[in-house]
Amino acid sequence: MRKPVDFLVVNLATSDAVFSAFLIPRFIVIHAFKHPHGQAGDLICKFFTGGNLTWTGGAASVFTLVAIALERYYAVVFPHMIRHRFTRSQAKFTSILAWLASLLLNIPLFFVSVYSVDQDFCIESWASIDMSKVYSMIWFISVGVIPFSVMAYCYIRVIYNLWGRQSRTTPAAQLTVYRSRKKVTKIVLLVTLVYLFTWFPSLSYYAIVAYLGDQYSLGSIIHRINQILTAINAASNPFIYAFQSHSFRQSVIHMWSQRTVRKHSAIDPIPLQTFSPVARNMTDNRRFTITARI
Repeated sequence: MRKPVDFLVVNLATSDAVFSAFLIPRFIVIHAFKHPHGQAGDLICKFFTGGNLTWTGGAASVFTLVAIALERYYAVVFPHMIRHRFTRSQAKFTSILAWLASLLLNIPLFFVSVYSVDQDFCIESWASIDMSKVYSMIWFISVGVIPFSVMAYCYIRVIYNLWGRQSRTTPAAQLTVYRSRKKVTKIVLLVTLVYLFTWFPSLSYYAIVAYLGDQYSLGSIIHRINQILTAINAASNPFIYAFQSHSFRQSVIHMWSQRTVRKHSAIDPIPLQTFSPVARNMTDNRRFTITARI
């Protein structure tokens, strides 16, 4: 991880993994056993089957996408200005900040998540409908409108600088840098577009639930479809990296080859003492021949 964007991509993968891991209890594990009710059931909903940690990972993923867009913006639009350069320490700090902002956004869910015996599902029990409406709009704006606006502005400027305003007298070395930046930008731009088409329906639906009530209740078929869309977002990102990034593919191949080498090296060689004297002499001669070649 030599570049700042590498830290952000790893953080994006981590948040996607958290999102996917805690989505399973909400829709699969919850039906595999009889869910407790009462205080025990509410506690399990808050931390396991209610999806609160799922949305924590999801929000961290969105905030990381915003950070990646800003990193690409400064790297492409202001490549020679040191004070605008995104450093590795800033990337680490931004990754931590994304998780802190996500936790802060999701704290209310840990107080309102309860288990409903009638629906056999974890629901949100707000003290008033107005609080539910306000919270749904906070989510829609902070995870939908603001991130999309920032990313749209950044990538419009990036695309203009990389594809629309390239100098005709650009040196060969700078052209290589441009090609590298184009490749990375294509990957993160594709990830951002997938986010747009998978997250916005869910965020819009969540706002509709808060304002229109029970006929669009949580746990319905439409709600589950929207959750599947957000799961597709988390699941698709690794494939995007694999098919679009040569360095990502090479890293996976290198990691797999190292694992194979370690597995073969773990096999103990046959002791030389088990061979006959003639075989030992032949082995010694072979070793001498190989050493002489080297």
